[in-house]
Amino acid sequence: MRIWNMRGPPYISLAIAAGIILLVSVVAFKRYLPYVGNRIGPIEPAAIVQAMEDVRLVGLGETGKRWSLRAGKVEIARNRSVTTLTGISEGSIFDQGKVALTVDAGKAVYDQRSDELALSGGITVEGRKGERVSAEGAKWDGRTSKLVGQGRVEVSGKWGSAQGSDLVVDARQKEITMTNVSGSLRLNDRAL
Repeated sequence: MRIWNMRGPPYISLAIAAGIILLVSVVAFKRYLPYVGNRIGPIEPAAIVQAMEDVRLVGLGETGKRWSLRAGKVEIARNRSVTTLTGISEGSIFDQGKVALTVDAGKAVYDQRSDELALSGGITVEGRKGERVSAEGAKWDGRTSKLVGQGRVEVSGKWGSAQGSDLVVDARQKEITMTNVSGSLRLNDRAL
């Protein structure tokens, strides 16, 4: 019994040999084929799609500037609505077009969907008249113009200083509210 017909055209035996080679390569390399998925590359896209260093940023809202700051590093997430900033300095928070507070912080995460700026890594916030707030972290809500402190908080001004927790600064009403407060007041001759 003859398997190969030597009297036929020579291209038939070459085609059979090429088919056998193709079949062997498909079996040997089947996990690398394009139709089985991309198993060589990363399974998920990168979480950070853009990173920049030494950047000045401005957050805008319906009424204009909401905040501005300088950051040592900025990372924009894959969903493009969350931005992480580290090494924050020269920060300003605006209320109705005026600087309401200045800010320095270790880290901030801005969520465009909720219009919140979460500050952490040790923050310092200073008001228009020299009032100063230091805390472990805080959240700024641009819709309500409120800064809510997290962790231990210290507030100081011309009047004295106080330490406490649960800080809420309402920039529109120009009010500071704290709980568990201890501190000292500076009294002058007129106050007595």
